[in-house]
Amino acid sequence: MNKLRKALQDYLAQRRASGVKLRSAGHALLRFVCFMERRRCSYITTALAVEWSMQGSHAKSQNLAQAQCLGFVREFAKYMATIDPRTEIPPYGVLPHPTKHLQPKKKKTKAIEMTDSPAHDLGQAINDYLAMRRALGFKLRLCGNALREFSSFMHERAAEYVTIKLAMEWAQQRATSKPSTWAQRLGYVRDFAKFRIATDPRTEIPTWDLLPCASQRTRPYLYSEEEIRALLDATSTLPVSSAAGVLRRQTYYCLIGLLSVSGMRISEAVNLKMSDVDLDNGVLTVADGKFGKSRLVPIHCTTQKVLSNYKSARDEYLGIRGFSSEYFFVTHFGGRIDTADVRRKFYSMSRSVGLRNEGQNRGPRIHDLRHRYAVTTLLQWYRDGEDVERKLPLLSTYLGHVKVKDTYWYLTACPELMGQAVRLLEQRWEENQ
Repeated sequence: MNKLRKALQDYLAQRRASGVKLRSAGHALLRFVCFMERRRCSYITTALAVEWSMQGSHAKSQNLAQAQCLGFVREFAKYMATIDPRTEIPPYGVLPHPTKHLQPKKKKTKAIEMTDSPAHDLGQAINDYLAMRRALGFKLRLCGNALREFSSFMHERAAEYVTIKLAMEWAQQRATSKPSTWAQRLGYVRDFAKFRIATDPRTEIPTWDLLPCASQRTRPYLYSEEEIRALLDATSTLPVSSAAGVLRRQTYYCLIGLLSVSGMRISEAVNLKMSDVDLDNGVLTVADGKFGKSRLVPIHCTTQKVLSNYKSARDEYLGIRGFSSEYFFVTHFGGRIDTADVRRKFYSMSRSVGLRNEGQNRGPRIHDLRHRYAVTTLLQWYRDGEDVERKLPLLSTYLGHVKVKDTYWYLTACPELMGQAVRLLEQRWEENQ
């Protein structure tokens, strides 16, 4: 039976690697595997798949839930059929999907694909622009979605090339948006227009003085030692009704602790793989971080010990259930933990320790743990009389900043750092008198 569990884990990992989240499907298929274990059946049959799909549905539309669950099994069975030829793939129509009772969903426009449209060349140019930038290491999630919206907007206007007037109209479409949002949207078009003008000289590039808005970085919240300890203690209040709950508590304790002492980004921590964690030498490898950069992150011996204890508990939990995972921090069925889930739980724990009020949407963020690390490192250097300006590039490299000026920002973002810098300047001034 471990073979079926292992196959499920590999199937989910393969699908998620292609960008599919599979939150509902993952939980449903894990319940299906448990059902198969109770029936002592080691391969999928249509009869068992239908029986499982029809039991225990509490959805508003029971038929919809049953058809959806059978669909999850059907896709998994297609994968299993390549491994175990005894596998039966449930045919379509056994539990028909009641689509006629559902409201049709609006399709999201991914790109302009109308070959007879005057805006087709523009839509294709946007696809080419995004592909080129992504090949250079840029993620362009927000930019990609925005430019696809712009592509649809241009198609509605039957516009063949970018003009300043149309770019301004599109950027300010949402009257309730902030000026900074308008400036950001116009910036997306401006960068694309610089690319497009090489192949279409009719293109107009919006100038920088249009919709000006100075960007402002969110001022970091600097956690105290007591607040960090309170957050770590709050992980023990996470719900626990089984061994999975115990693992969840251990996972979040180690994850929050690691973020507070390493300065890693949350995405870098959750994407750590077993091969990236060298606990013997105390070095973590951040592979393909922000802007495609990789780096080594040394950790303290105390951090090594905590992570080693977590690894032992993690391996024992997965081993008993026949799971294995390439990721270091895992969910209860061996998958990679989701950053959105991490943030939601972090906000919940922040409220429980008084860092956020109930219902408050703003407040200390999990990313501020990274800011705290940077600021405390700089403060310690100042207090030790180090040449901070000379050592700043080291901190910049450790944090994975693309430009040293991103690290210099902390000097103005923290009043205490400004005070330390002024005192050091006054001390050197007196020494040179």
